[in-house]
Amino acid sequence: MSDVACMVVDSYNHIDQALEKEWDELAIQTKGSIYLTCAWSRIWWEFYGKKKHLRIFFYRVKGKLVGVIPVYIEQIRIGLVVVRIARLVDAYNPKRVFDLPLFKEHAESVGKHLARHLVGTDRCDLISIGPVSDECEAKKSFFASAKKIKKELGVVQDVHFGVYTHFDLSNTFDAYMHTLSKSERKNRQYYEKRLAKEYDIHSVVIREPDKIESEMPQFAALHAAQWRKQGRLGYFNAWPLSDAFNRHLAVELARLGRTRLIKISNGEIPIIYEYYYLFGNCSYWQLSARIEGEEWDRLSLGATGAVAMIRETIEEGITKIEGGVAHYEYKTRLGGIESNISILRVTARQPISIAKYHLCVLLQKLYIKLYYRLWYSRIQPKLPSFFHRPIWVNYTSMIF
Repeated sequence: MSDVACMVVDSYNHIDQALEKEWDELAIQTKGSIYLTCAWSRIWWEFYGKKKHLRIFFYRVKGKLVGVIPVYIEQIRIGLVVVRIARLVDAYNPKRVFDLPLFKEHAESVGKHLARHLVGTDRCDLISIGPVSDECEAKKSFFASAKKIKKELGVVQDVHFGVYTHFDLSNTFDAYMHTLSKSERKNRQYYEKRLAKEYDIHSVVIREPDKIESEMPQFAALHAAQWRKQGRLGYFNAWPLSDAFNRHLAVELARLGRTRLIKISNGEIPIIYEYYYLFGNCSYWQLSARIEGEEWDRLSLGATGAVAMIRETIEEGITKIEGGVAHYEYKTRLGGIESNISILRVTARQPISIAKYHLCVLLQKLYIKLYYRLWYSRIQPKLPSFFHRPIWVNYTSMIF
């Protein structure tokens, strides 16, 4: 790799405070995602690393850290067929945007080495890196690197994975409000004034670890109640281990000053929550919750909570909000910008690995269409609550 050296670590126990700090500083300098930082990925691994093999690739040039790619390897069994697949740590439960902590000038060397190591040394059939946004500075060179060694590989594809929403924030909240359409600005002002006039409204931003720990169950309960009205489980009950994972994550990252939970109450009763994280100059919007009922549905609480979060983020000096994967009309009304995300898929050169890849693609399409979109999203919500079940673990394993 010319002047780029690599160290591969297979346990978070081998990462000391100095290396974690160096990793975080790299992620900030390269505008890498919080989801690929040491703390986040380590906590994810504690909950979801069972029966998986960890590989964290540290790349250096003349001793300086220039890239970190945390990957896990998992064996998926499809009948008699076993597929060995490598993915980014934290991938696919649920979908996130993984902008790489990697300097673009070294992305080609890193991409070539990573592909060769995973299909050669670790004997993976399939590598899946992403989703990565078009705003990631290293993406173009990193994704192109596999094509430059295609003779050593099998399938090399840059697969479109939809869009995500981000907000490029103004310096002040007033300036942000003036970026909205005239009608939207009037709506936000109207609903905020009406809420304050008719109710005993209190708003607080919770940051402290002990307060986060005590508040997360109430937030999760309100979130579940909101989705229960629609016959759905909500995030905390739908995704495997997500309730316990997020409670632990929120507290641990609060110790690093990264967790935020906005709580808006009517007297002592919570009516809105906004849950997000700060890292570098970016806020990572996770989930919202709002009280349900005819009395509240007329007050546009969802957008009100989002604007409260935007206001607080601006006041903390943050310049960008990463608003999550998929299209949400209300986010674009509030100034959100949609950008493309995609996944780099690479297979080993052997015909059997290529065949396994096409089998996985076929099964993924069937899982999405028949299980997720038809059964889970359409049929299950209409059934009695007894039939409401979390998302299959097999489904999360097949999304790549």
